[in-house]
Amino acid sequence: MISTVLGGIGLLMYGIETMKDSLEWLTQEQGQKLLSLSGKSTLKAILIGFILTIINQKSSATTVTVVGMVNAGMLSLVQATGVIMGANIGTTVTAQILAFRLEWLSLFIVGIAVMFWRVSDTKTGETLSKALLGLGLMFVGLSFVKDGMLQVAELDVTKQLLNLCEAPGLGICLVIAFAGFLLTAVVRSSSLITGIMIGMAMAGIMPIEIAIPLIAGANLGKCVPALQNSRGTSRTARQVAVIHFLFNLFGAFLLLFFFRNLLADALEWAAPNALTHQIAHAHTIFNLGTTVICLPFIGFFAKTSERLVPKDKDAAADQSNLDVRMLETPGLALAQSYNEIIALTRTALGSYQMAFQSIKGQEDKIWDRLQEREESFLKAEKEVEVYLVKLNKKNLREDQKKELNLLLNMLGDVEQVSDTCNNMVSLTIYKKENKIGFSQEATQQLMDYHNRVCELGEALISAMENNDEELVKILNQKEKELDKMAEALRREHVERLSKGICHPGSGVLFVDLISNMERIVAYVQKIGNETVELSGF
Repeated sequence: MISTVLGGIGLLMYGIETMKDSLEWLTQEQGQKLLSLSGKSTLKAILIGFILTIINQKSSATTVTVVGMVNAGMLSLVQATGVIMGANIGTTVTAQILAFRLEWLSLFIVGIAVMFWRVSDTKTGETLSKALLGLGLMFVGLSFVKDGMLQVAELDVTKQLLNLCEAPGLGICLVIAFAGFLLTAVVRSSSLITGIMIGMAMAGIMPIEIAIPLIAGANLGKCVPALQNSRGTSRTARQVAVIHFLFNLFGAFLLLFFFRNLLADALEWAAPNALTHQIAHAHTIFNLGTTVICLPFIGFFAKTSERLVPKDKDAAADQSNLDVRMLETPGLALAQSYNEIIALTRTALGSYQMAFQSIKGQEDKIWDRLQEREESFLKAEKEVEVYLVKLNKKNLREDQKKELNLLLNMLGDVEQVSDTCNNMVSLTIYKKENKIGFSQEATQQLMDYHNRVCELGEALISAMENNDEELVKILNQKEKELDKMAEALRREHVERLSKGICHPGSGVLFVDLISNMERIVAYVQKIGNETVELSGF
């Protein structure tokens, strides 16, 4: 009896996880594209979360993907909440499939899956056959669970427990819900717990009055792994996990205190004498009802999560948002890396503005501040580089490998902008030590050129954030104009030197400053063109 039950549960668990893992692999890239279509509509976000989880049957995978997209700036926290609500509904499909009691087809499904696996010569074909194998093993396991539970049903202690739980009051329901919470937190799968409940219902030892509080507890328990996994991750990841827990807690509270008897009556009316379907429907109705009730309060849940998950006081301002869990989803890992490169580009261009200010004086103070900024920059840049190197070891498609190499090139160009800033400050320190001065006209020309470079930098950031190809075309045109302007400035400075208007030692210094600023313009243009290439992937 014990071996039959444990073996059935093992097969059921293995079948569920095999099917879900295979479907997740098959849909991970399409999932990212689907989630990016959610826009600003909460209803659309819920629908997309529902559709995506119906396809991959793994709400935890959807949650991890959502966290990565929020970190990458591709989804807002409110949108992420909507997607997770939809994922909660979508994951109930597993229970609905099990409720149809297709055990008689299980061995046929397993046989077909193995034959398909044997003749498949592609990774996609093999993974699809594994998904089909998992489906068959689910029903094989369910059959063993039912057989074992039929023996359990004959035990006196089972009959006594069923009599004790007949028409349970609130206190007993809370105890049952807590048991469901603990079991799900341990096995980390609400689908497995629901599957076992369906097997017990087939044996006649899972009345709906007990199943309802168990389902409430199981849906709360499935949030525990997400809460545990969010420890040590970004604040966004922790907020998403907290929101997931909050609205399941709210749903469990409403169900247990106000709606459990009403739901039991409704299920008996909707599926009379079909206990397996009643349990599956209860699982679906809990998640669907919680979503409908909580829908107007999504903003409230998001704000509550901000209070419950405060900003880390000790976290550095330049802390990376890169999430190592996203390495298993290359598309999201690349998106997160690109987002970090945008932040580094913004930092490097900020350093350029700081470096130019040293021309006006206070070179030593600016140099110290720039050195601190450079250390922070290099640390963040190294994190992105290491992250991309780790990603390169994963199983990437050819287009993803090209995108990764392009990101590494872009990262190197951003670093060159930062290095050029240090060169500029070194030149201004040399200017101070040798008491070299510029004429008012030369200073104004440097300022005019600097302002044009700053405009170019702002255009680059905007192009990177919005993948704006038209803006990059404008940026390329401005780069040509700045090249001509730099040549004109060099000629005019030589004329000033010949007329004795500028300090004799300023000739090389002025030209070197212009050359460094021109170098920054060149790297800005190069990064802009790389942005256009990235938008093609």
